Amino acid sequence: MRSCISLFIFCSLLVPQATLAKAGPFWGADSEADSILRRSEARREERARRRFTSPSHEPQVRIGWSIISRPASPRRRRNVQPALITGVIDGSIVIVRLQDEGNTEIRLLGIDAPERNRVGIECFAYEARDALRHTFAGTSVVLERDKRYHRDSYRRLVRYVRSGSQDIGAWMIWHGYAFADYSLQHLRLSEYEDFESDARRHERGMWGYDCDYNDALDEIPVLE
Repeated sequence: MRSCISLFIFCSLLVPQATLAKAGPFWGADSEADSILRRSEARREERARRRFTSPSHEPQVRIGWSIISRPASPRRRRNVQPALITGVIDGSIVIVRLQDEGNTEIRLLGIDAPERNRVGIECFAYEARDALRHTFAGTSVVLERDKRYHRDSYRRLVRYVRSGSQDIGAWMIWHGYAFADYSLQHLRLSEYEDFESDARRHERGMWGYDCDYNDALDEIPVLE
């Protein structure tokens, strides 16, 4: 009898486990309840993967002084567009790469920075351009649209540009690199006015700076 039992155990060990599993629960296969649980877990993992790969509709947004996450409304998603700053032209114009449109010029809504134009170089134009370039070039940003303004007279898109929770236009004004643009009645005008007043009061940037260059000066020929 013992020899029969030993032979039975020995033969059981030789049979592949996959073959035993097909034979049913008597051979150690999962019960029907275990199979249901395993399929349920697989479905949960698949749903989790789909949520991970789909675009998030709960971006961080500013509510007063707080940054919170909340579901974005369809209207907000239409007026917000991700981009990458690839270049800076001057203190108020950047070049961004859009996902489906390539590179395009963006005029920062609500600010007016010193610039280099046909007449010459305005005071603090280089400093404003370099500050914007060194701080934000190469960063991922979000373009926010005010429905009253779409393009300027040069066909550039006019947008608020936000890096993380930082409004770049507000940053430029607060640091004294740009003015608040009083010609546009945009949504953040009063906020930008307060930032400019604060920069003036503390003499930040161009408000505490004397230009050391002037293109209007007469040129003196080099003596040979």
